[in-house]
This record gives sequence, C-alpha cells and structure tokens, in this order.
Amino acid sequence: MNGNNQTSTASSPPDQLSVTDPPASSVGTESTPASIEIASKIKDAILVGRIPLGSPITERWISEQYGVSRTTVRQVLHLLISDRYVERQPYRSASVRTLNERDLRENLDARLLLEVAAARSCAEAGPQELQRLQDAISGYSSTLDTEDSIAAISAHNEFHTALVAVTGNRALTRFEGELMLDASLFIEVINVQLADTTKMRMAHVRLAGAFLAGDAALAEHLVREHLSMVTTATETFSP
Repeated sequence: MNGNNQTSTASSPPDQLSVTDPPASSVGTESTPASIEIASKIKDAILVGRIPLGSPITERWISEQYGVSRTTVRQVLHLLISDRYVERQPYRSASVRTLNERDLRENLDARLLLEVAAARSCAEAGPQELQRLQDAISGYSSTLDTEDSIAAISAHNEFHTALVAVTGNRALTRFEGELMLDASLFIEVINVQLADTTKMRMAHVRLAGAFLAGDAALAEHLVREHLSMVTTATETFSP
C-alpha cells in the first residue's frame, strides 16, 4: 500500500512563492470548524505525499482550492504552522516543512533514547498508561487491515507515543509525539513501513507485549531491533 499513488482530490500548490502575504498571526487565528477541516485535509495530503515537502502553501491557493474567506485561510495557516506541518520564513509565504538525511538520523537517535528509557521503566508503568498502550496496539493493528494510510500513520504515531507514555512523564511523551510527527513527513519511510504490513504488525505486537508484561530487558531489545530495522530501511533515503 503506497500513499503516494493515491488519487489527489486537491490540486498541487502553486510553484511560485508569494512574498506579499501578511503574517498568518495578524488576524483571525481562532480556529473554526471550517478551518480545522481544511487544515486536516491539507495535513493528510502532506502525509501521503500529494503535497511534497517544501511546497508553498499560499493564501491564494487555499482560498482558490477551498473557496473560503481570507479570515478562514489565515486560520488554516495558523493551524498548519502551530501543528508543525508548515513553516514560515520572514518575507516569504508558508511552505511544507523540509527534512533532510540529518534530520532523519537525529530523529531516530532521539526516539531511541526515549523509547529505551521507556522500556527500562515499563515494569513500573501505571494501569492508565498500560491501558493506553493496549488501546494503541489494538488501534494500530486494526488499521493495517484497511486501505486507509492516513489512519495507519496516525495509529502508528499514537503507538510509539504510548510506548513513551508508560514512563508517566508528560514532557517525554510530548517530545515523542513531536518526533513521530516529524517521522511522518518522511514519505519514503512511511511507504516502506506500509509495504509489509505483516512484518510491521508483528514487530509492533511484540513490542507492546514486552512492555505490557513489564519485561524491561526484552522491551529494550525489541526497541533497539525495531529502530535498527527502520534505520536500515531508510539508508537509501534521498530528500
């Protein structure tokens, strides 16, 4: 299953950057149902590669694509920027965040630190954290039986965030969530993971089982094995 092959329901953003768009924070940044829905659609398009990394996301494009007011457009941009799908440089339009090989390597290194720490503390995890992990692995497994790549990406992110949540440390859990969002922007990585759902399901089920059983040694071994597998799969990554 390859998200990049999905048929787009939205045209690509314009190639030219506009340097005249005012800051998105200047007016109307309070979210409305319409702005939330549009931002969600754009996020989905980014995650499956229909809108490539680095693409400009101009006010004009959003307005023309979705037929909404300038206020709603600015709310959409505010959501995309605050959720870190889009970045904005001074005197330039917003664009989809760009990530390179170093970003990927550092992302995996940081995740290894957090997830190993979580593995070592899994025996002390509380019932609420363990239930979150149980729900996360169930949700992830069920998405692999569908053709919904967006749901699979979201469930995968929640699973790894739930792994770190067993520490009971909200800051570490938040950091893992941010790292997983960044990881989602590496479209090539996601496609590798979605290509062999049987292998991915087994790897994640084993991880969850070790954490839920409180087997710290096995949990750490499986974390290292899993992230090593991801690293190997990304060795040919070229931004």
